[in-house]
Amino acid sequence: MLITQANLILCGLDSTPQSILIRDNKIVRVGARVDGVETADDVLDAGGRLVVPGFFDSHAHILGREFDVITVDFDRTQSVEELLAQVVEKEEEVGPREWIVGINWDDSKIRGIEKLSRRLLDKTGLDNPIFLQRVCGHAAFLNRRALGILAEERRSSEMAHLIDFDNGRIEEDAVHLVRELVQLGRGDRLIGIERSIASALSLGITSVCEMHCLPQQFELMREAATNIRLFAYLDYIDDSSFGELARLEPTRLCRAAGLKLVADGSIGARTAAVSRPFHGTDSHGRLLLEKDDLVPVVREALRRGVQLAVHAIGDRAIESVIAAYEEAGAERFPDHRHRLEHLEVLPRPFDETLDRLKRTGLIASMQPDFITSWGHEDAMYGERFGPDWNSTNAFGLVFQRGIPLAFGSDSMPIGPIYGLRGAVEHPNEDSRLDLADAIAAYTAGGAYAVFGEGNQGRITPGMAADLTLLSCKTPDCILDAEVDATIMDGQVVFQRS
Repeated sequence: MLITQANLILCGLDSTPQSILIRDNKIVRVGARVDGVETADDVLDAGGRLVVPGFFDSHAHILGREFDVITVDFDRTQSVEELLAQVVEKEEEVGPREWIVGINWDDSKIRGIEKLSRRLLDKTGLDNPIFLQRVCGHAAFLNRRALGILAEERRSSEMAHLIDFDNGRIEEDAVHLVRELVQLGRGDRLIGIERSIASALSLGITSVCEMHCLPQQFELMREAATNIRLFAYLDYIDDSSFGELARLEPTRLCRAAGLKLVADGSIGARTAAVSRPFHGTDSHGRLLLEKDDLVPVVREALRRGVQLAVHAIGDRAIESVIAAYEEAGAERFPDHRHRLEHLEVLPRPFDETLDRLKRTGLIASMQPDFITSWGHEDAMYGERFGPDWNSTNAFGLVFQRGIPLAFGSDSMPIGPIYGLRGAVEHPNEDSRLDLADAIAAYTAGGAYAVFGEGNQGRITPGMAADLTLLSCKTPDCILDAEVDATIMDGQVVFQRS
């Protein structure tokens, strides 16, 4: 394959049109003139449009759509009345007594969502088990029938503090448990994952880290990974999880990359562990893993050479994670590349925290789309934190300190161009990134975070031919661009009509 007239200015070259010659899934030559073009099977004329490495979503939940055939998406829902009407309409499609799964309700966007409860869901009169998950995945509501199914599960007794049977709200591990209890056939689950992959490809994404995976789900991922690279992080349950991880057999495009732990909740659900209470409340969130809980897991992972990815949003959780790595002696293990996921509320003083992050060797896996969605005074960050809202998501400070930075979406929503806006237009100037650096975090940074920098993330000879062709010709319009084509392993896997 030969790509001609490509603008690679965001890849460190000047704006002179370049050609990219691809053979055997690899980039073999890049330049204004390339030899061997007569052997190219097909030619794609970029016409001066921008070409960047295939985007790498370093933190996503493609498995979140495994229930797609029974799912209601509330992403554009404007009121709780509309939400309930959508649930009733879904029952007409799936039939009585079948699960109904709702996703993406966001209390910063839906009027009257504070009324959502078990009683309100029961008033629909539906006999279906109903499971409505908040956009962050850290909280959900169940109706009476779904709560009954949950109560019958033996493990639910261990999670009593996370389940409110009166109003139907559940949090954290209880949400994950309900996901396991939803009954759906393997074929239907596979359809949902394939739809999620197709959506990612249409957004220029050629690699994804799935950050919430169970062993049985990995089998589905492996089957679905035919035209995208998937890296799975298995949920850490206990020390047996190390053995589970080792038993998952990879394919060329799908492998189990490490283990995932969760140190706190989310800002939207007010369960992130913060040192100062959420604005207008006395709540400091929920710290799920103390330092002493983490230290033995970190030590074992370092000893085994297994990568950990630890979810830590609030400053108390981030402090707990950093302290655990310090006590575990992470500095003695060069290039371990363990990951800190989210890093939204950086502990103060910032300089001291960044120095400790640098010394422990942790990768900052962050989500700039959070700023795009909630990064202004009247949005969720302003509501949750008051005047200090714009100190969240300090991408620029992290990058300037030389801490490896990998961007993802957390699927809220998935889409690198949407996320780029949050990185380059962060309301706090110190937290902004230049466009080229932000793109690097969405490409080379993601590859580095899975030890893949020798194969992905750059447009240079020897690299995998993973490329994204954008609709614009100059960097100044990239935030409004669309993806015209996605190329993975030298094959066009998406092309816009």
